[in-house]
Amino acid sequence: MKKFVGSIWAKTAAFLLVCICVTVFAGCVGVVAYCADGGVFNETGVPFRSSSACYNFIEDKLSTVKDFVYWNDIKGLMGNELFYDDSSFSYKIVDGEGKTVVSTVGSDSLRVVENYRIREVDSSGNTVAEYTASGYLNLPIMPGDSVYPYYLMYTYSGNAILLGAACAFLSVVCFIFLMVSAGKNGAGETVPLGLNRIPWDLFAVVLFIPLLLFLGEMQYLFIYRMESFKYTAVVGLLCVLGLAVFGTALCMSMAARFKVRGWWKNSIIYKVLAALWHFVKWIASAVPKTWLIICIYCGFVFVNFILAIFVPTEAGPLTLLMLMFFDAMGLAGVIWFTLQLRSLKKAGEAIARGDFEYKVNTIELWPGLKDHGVNLNRAAEGMSKALEARMKSERFKTELITNVSHDLKTPLTSIVSYVDLLKKEDIENETARGYIEVIDRQSAKLKKLTEDLVEASKASSGAITVNRERVNIGELVNQSVGEFTERLEAAEITPVVGLPEEEVFVYTDGRLLWRVFDNLIQNIIKYAQPGTRAYFDLTATEDRAVIVMKNISREPLNMSADALMERFVRGDSSRGETEGNGLGLSIAKSLTELCGGTFELFLDGDLYKAVVSFPVMKQQ
Repeated sequence: MKKFVGSIWAKTAAFLLVCICVTVFAGCVGVVAYCADGGVFNETGVPFRSSSACYNFIEDKLSTVKDFVYWNDIKGLMGNELFYDDSSFSYKIVDGEGKTVVSTVGSDSLRVVENYRIREVDSSGNTVAEYTASGYLNLPIMPGDSVYPYYLMYTYSGNAILLGAACAFLSVVCFIFLMVSAGKNGAGETVPLGLNRIPWDLFAVVLFIPLLLFLGEMQYLFIYRMESFKYTAVVGLLCVLGLAVFGTALCMSMAARFKVRGWWKNSIIYKVLAALWHFVKWIASAVPKTWLIICIYCGFVFVNFILAIFVPTEAGPLTLLMLMFFDAMGLAGVIWFTLQLRSLKKAGEAIARGDFEYKVNTIELWPGLKDHGVNLNRAAEGMSKALEARMKSERFKTELITNVSHDLKTPLTSIVSYVDLLKKEDIENETARGYIEVIDRQSAKLKKLTEDLVEASKASSGAITVNRERVNIGELVNQSVGEFTERLEAAEITPVVGLPEEEVFVYTDGRLLWRVFDNLIQNIIKYAQPGTRAYFDLTATEDRAVIVMKNISREPLNMSADALMERFVRGDSSRGETEGNGLGLSIAKSLTELCGGTFELFLDGDLYKAVVSFPVMKQQ
């Protein structure tokens, strides 16, 4: 197989087959196109003399007779009855009285066109007489007749389709073989041939010029020489053959070059562009980037303007192609620069959303943009290290809080126990009893703080077991408010609960969510203005269940919502008048996120509003 692919005889045979088959295919396409335009394929089984093709041929000949009578007179036609020397066409002209004026009809003539109107005019354009002409097809049809090519196309139009399809298939197969075997030697190896040492762009131009000449000849041929059928057919097929020869040779040469590594370097364009690129890089290193881009654009516009001036109105194809190539190069440069800017934009977006592992590929960036890409990579690395250090610090802080809280629980438990024992003793000294009550109250407060610290640490680190299940969120809100009704009334706060009529279910951990509601309601009891109402509303859409708890604050809220949710931050200015330690909202937010929901806090003057939302669980 390798020997066959590299065989010079096989390549030559395939090359000749491609050229011949393409030429025959073009001829078949012309025949089929003519027949389709003449309605041949709609007249299956109709003889040629009754076909539209024959009718159009005879009518075209009659138009010549009509033009002669119009511009001359009927007498000139009578004096030269055979002025239209065509053995396949004859005609007869009669006047208004039915009298034959001129006739070239023979015994073997078949009338095809009748009642063809002919008008004779004088020098002023006034009608002198009107005649009726009939056109005839002379039988038999001989190879030298002008109608003979049309007769052949009509007769063998079906065979032209089959022959054209076979030639198309064979030319494609041979062309593929030539592309595969291009540049192969007898051993099947790809080697640079002597012809391929010529710069490929120079070789392409040498072969491209004949292609343009053939295309120009074909354009002239089909626009200005269509009246000569034989000339058009012969010259057209020769042009197609020339296109096939030079086009196939060009494709083979380019295919052989593409198979050799570094083929693009063997070109005049590459060498010129390489020299220009080194020059541009030298300029770029000395000129600021903004001015460099402006200079490049102005230079491009100037050269394009000069080329547009020197291109004539009726420019040749080669000149227009040069101008188009120059514009394409400018467009390619703009696209390349835009893609580089896009890569930098993607890197900035990735860093903005926290993807510090994203790296800009700076290998192919232009010098100025390359520096920017390097800076982005360094910024991402720095932010990644800073984030890692912060996470490590947070982790150490959480561990410290957890360890200290656990260490405090043991002595604190002992203190609480001994305080309980002291309270049971019969101590008559009132001052000592007062001291015991103070110790009891402060130890309980310290115990609550320690428990909250442990809970906040576990919630923020995710060290809490979450058991999600189907939970009726409305029922949970109602139960949570109900358990705190007495404490709300004692704080002079009126609860207002708003629930939808239909049940709303979410997929969450009901135990942890109850602790969230517990923290929020206790927060309301501690900090709400007495004599006001607290609202507990549940609304549901197709996607989300939203729980809103809002009240009026007793103290001015002179901080942001984000600051209020930080640990150890309280809404009141005094830290000794109330029981809070500033951990409730932080715990509630962490537990909500562990349960698969979102926690938001909104402050509007003295209006305090906590919003907890979960995805709605679709009912089965």
